[in-house]
Amino acid sequence: MTYKELYNTVARLAKSLREIGIQPGDRVAGYMPNMMETAIGMLAATSIGAVWSSCADGHRVAAALDRLVK
Repeated sequence: MTYKELYNTVARLAKSLREIGIQPGDRVAGYMPNMMETAIGMLAATSIGAVWSSCADGHRVAAALDRLVK
């Protein structure tokens, strides 16, 4: 992925997040593996002022909930 493609992908996701009502200060969590889309999600969320948190999908559900819900 080029920097231009990264920029455009992040911008499109940020636009979608705004359209569903995500605002600065909101929390966005990802239960995702370590992959490019995870970084794109973080960049999109933080670009609109949201707080990003993630947990790799290798964690059991209970451990992920413990990490992300608190």
